[in-house]
Amino acid sequence: MAHVVSAPRLPQIACAITRTTQRTHDIIRLGLDRSPLFGGDIAGQGPRYCPSIEDKIVRFGDRDGHQLFLEPEGLDTPLVYPNGLSTSLPLDIQAAAISSIAGLERATIVAPGYAVEYDFLDPRSLDATLMSRAYPGLFCAGQINGTTGYEEAAGQGLIAGINAAAHALGLESYRPSRRSSYLGVMIDDLVLQGVSEPYRMLTSRAEYRLRLRADNAPTRLGPDAVRLGCLAPADAKRHSERQREFDRIRAAFAMETTAVELAGRGVQVALDGARRSAADWLRFPNVSAQDVLSAEMLEASDPALVDEAVTDARYAPYLARQDLEVAALERDQAATLDPALDYRGIPGLSKEMVERLTAVQPTTMADASRIRGITPAALTTILLHSKRAAA
Repeated sequence: MAHVVSAPRLPQIACAITRTTQRTHDIIRLGLDRSPLFGGDIAGQGPRYCPSIEDKIVRFGDRDGHQLFLEPEGLDTPLVYPNGLSTSLPLDIQAAAISSIAGLERATIVAPGYAVEYDFLDPRSLDATLMSRAYPGLFCAGQINGTTGYEEAAGQGLIAGINAAAHALGLESYRPSRRSSYLGVMIDDLVLQGVSEPYRMLTSRAEYRLRLRADNAPTRLGPDAVRLGCLAPADAKRHSERQREFDRIRAAFAMETTAVELAGRGVQVALDGARRSAADWLRFPNVSAQDVLSAEMLEASDPALVDEAVTDARYAPYLARQDLEVAALERDQAATLDPALDYRGIPGLSKEMVERLTAVQPTTMADASRIRGITPAALTTILLHSKRAAA
């Protein structure tokens, strides 16, 4: 019997893309003296990864345009959100700027853009459950912890909510691991390093990011959800069924076959006489799940789970190497660094990390690890670069 794949079928509506123009930029420059961001009324440091349109035009004055996404607010409303055009400019400047953009010439502003400045608590005052160290039973989540909004706020809300309930009921708390989730990376960064600007979760902050894929989130975090009682009985049952099916697929990938057998199925592989597991064969060019699994197995399996197992198999050597690199990093905290090291020449470091490392000029890996905003993944990059330079 064929496996029935259930996936949400949600109604869709198209977004559009446009760009600011040189005229847009001229209009905005004329209004900069009336912007609270540039007039001194707002002194706080804004989010690095979603700057205002004023910031973009001042910092990147050589650009002739900036891309905007026109995002419908809903299925049954004419409202459109111009993503990329956040601003604190006066309404008359906003209206003139909007009308200078292709596709928006006749648009009407319903809700003007605005700027806010808010305070936050130092997230280092929280423990890994997001509970205040000074006030037991008080849990904090979202922008009050110094992060940006949206996903970061939702992720913290989930963890803080779980732990607030556990605290109230006298149950075991939950501390997500850096190894198993971006939630763990974010909370670890916040409570250990603090923030100097609104924190944004980036994949580059995770040293285990090869494991942290979107497709394997139920496999990584489903057991925690079940153990903590976060799933309704029907959802917990579905997760259990999913796990059993995934175990069955992985067992099939562990079965061995020879090059001769694969060639007999029409797969182009070298006839080296070796006997390998299906997972090992998947790391060869031109070999797919259809080549190493039976038609009956494929017919009875969820394609999404098969794809997840295939990705696991193909990433396996890289995951093993990543584990060795992380273990080596933990051993090499005492490794020395050249105080004159030019961090701009190290590939993979973000601009903000280069700025902080250059300002501090750490002399050991341990020193570098204590600089705010320097991720474990960045530390691995610095260590490898330093070793190569010394060789």
